[in-house]
Amino acid sequence: DQIWGNEDERDDALSYLLDRRSTDGGWNDTVTNFGMLLLFHQMDDHQYESVVEDVLREIDAKDQSLMTSEDEAGFTDRFQMRLLYAVLSDDHSFDELFPRELPIRAGELMALTSAFDGEAVSAQDRTARPGYIAQQMAYFLLGATAYERELDEDETQLIEVAENVLLSRRLTNGAWNTVPTTIVATFALVERGYSWFDDEVGVPVRWITDNRLTDEGRVESYRLPVRDTALVQKALLAAGSSPNAEFLQESAQWLSEARTPQTVGRELDREPAPFRRHHGHGWGYLPHAFSDWNTTAVALGSLSVLTDRDLDEQIDFLRRVQNRDGSWSAYTTDFAPFQSAEVASEVRSTICDEQYQLRFGYIPAPDITGNALSTLGMQGDTVDDDRHIDDAVSYLRENQMDNGLWLGVRGQGYTYGTARVMEGLRAVDVDLDDDFVIAARGTLLSRQNDDGGWGEQTHYDPSQPESRSIEYQPSESTPIQTGWALQALLYSGIGPDREAVWDAVDYLLETQQADGSWEVDPVLYTFGGPGYSTEAITQAAALRALCLYESTID
Repeated sequence: DQIWGNEDERDDALSYLLDRRSTDGGWNDTVTNFGMLLLFHQMDDHQYESVVEDVLREIDAKDQSLMTSEDEAGFTDRFQMRLLYAVLSDDHSFDELFPRELPIRAGELMALTSAFDGEAVSAQDRTARPGYIAQQMAYFLLGATAYERELDEDETQLIEVAENVLLSRRLTNGAWNTVPTTIVATFALVERGYSWFDDEVGVPVRWITDNRLTDEGRVESYRLPVRDTALVQKALLAAGSSPNAEFLQESAQWLSEARTPQTVGRELDREPAPFRRHHGHGWGYLPHAFSDWNTTAVALGSLSVLTDRDLDEQIDFLRRVQNRDGSWSAYTTDFAPFQSAEVASEVRSTICDEQYQLRFGYIPAPDITGNALSTLGMQGDTVDDDRHIDDAVSYLRENQMDNGLWLGVRGQGYTYGTARVMEGLRAVDVDLDDDFVIAARGTLLSRQNDDGGWGEQTHYDPSQPESRSIEYQPSESTPIQTGWALQALLYSGIGPDREAVWDAVDYLLETQQADGSWEVDPVLYTFGGPGYSTEAITQAAALRALCLYESTID
């Protein structure tokens, strides 16, 4: 509505929202309610006056407010909405919305990282986590627009730095890493004077409408086609499909060409987004995205079976990005963006702990470590003859949660995390009678539901100081979590003749629908972000579990 007046697509999106109002007249969500009020105010269309009245009544009845503690859950969504109000509305002053001036602090935090040399930000050094750099710069630019006092010389210099960083973080398709980031980044550039007719704005907006706006008017936050493709390939191979099958070879060709230094649909004539020390030779979740270690491991695991291409360079890259503690993270290696503990403490005191962890902290990723081990095990690496593998196994042993399981970062909770760890341990010849494997197996068995399946609420936060003691949060069984749990048990060495295994298999067979599929469930776990739901991941998880069971009874 602010950038591009395509009425048909705007109306589709608006209809999608209006169709999902609660019985109270609003959306039963603080941020959505205030967002819709702001949207209707900007549209200045009297036909929605009754909707506005309903929303105001719900806000009053539920005592909803955007002026919440920075430590409260949902901080990011509320922060973004307050920022939009600061820029677009006169209802609240900037000081009222941001008494601690956090949007301005977002730019200053970048200047505290080792990448800032006083005048610019080095593209080869560390700033925030790669997925948050553009978002943070957009926040600063929008905050500077709405700020109600004159910026000082240092803040003014940071505006130019932030704009340059924001533009450089575009992927080669002209957009940013996710739709939410693309929206806020584009909005910030508009406030900096860019228009629809400039490629900096026109290209990403067209990309959203062409690629992420569904026929029903829903905007998808993100897709992970590279990871999804690799996981489906693994499931089909487990089900007995020939590696030489035409459809698998076509998908393998696509996956090979999706590697980060090679791009599909290139719009910008440059390499993908910089700002970290390890960059190329891997895969990202999009063909034109910066590489991440999880997608790299999964893609290599699939291509090792499907292709005879030389993958030595990519395998070596996966080995190089291992952390010093033996683990693999999501996007960065030995991530420490601040030059001293004093600076890190200063930053932590400026923002809440959750936001510090999301942007600057270390988040353990045992599931990614498990995927890396699984792929390296396929190359013949074992715990007995490779020091780096031994380091990874030691990391997993020492970072097992108090309940005996492992918490996933790229899939829902303990069932996913434990499945990926067990697959990795088995691939590198870890003794499955080891105490820490037996402990995980026992805990997982104790969490099986009466219907034979597994289910978790998955509202976990590994950024918390006492994250090792996070309890498993049981919920109704789902096919995808049952598939992961069954994989974990079978990879851990449990026999196919156990009653728990039979019950899990029965659950999957009974919940399989007439067309052969299973009901889809949101699966991406990354805390602080929206759930991710695709047919591919659910079907792949359930199918792999059943095929693994079948292979153990042959």
